[in-house]
Amino acid sequence: MASDQRYAAVLMGLGFKNISCQIQSAPLMKEVISRIDVNEAAMLVDALLENDDPQERREMLYTFNEERLDMALNKPIQMDWTPPKGNLDIAPQNG
Repeated sequence: MASDQRYAAVLMGLGFKNISCQIQSAPLMKEVISRIDVNEAAMLVDALLENDDPQERREMLYTFNEERLDMALNKPIQMDWTPPKGNLDIAPQNG
């Protein structure tokens, strides 16, 4: 889990300060971690813990990763990223 960039925000939101990964993953993980606002990550974790539905949790995580970290599921991570502006909205999308 620690070397999977999809879960980096969750680990940071849980308070992890050190994350181990394979040497090949280090540059990508460093990029992803540099994008994470720890306060937003903590809010994400709180929202995930309040939700009992695994599918909604997954959607919330994927939405956070895509909208706040520019990490879509099937899209390579761009190294020339700039942070988004605006309010954090991680509620599951109904519809």
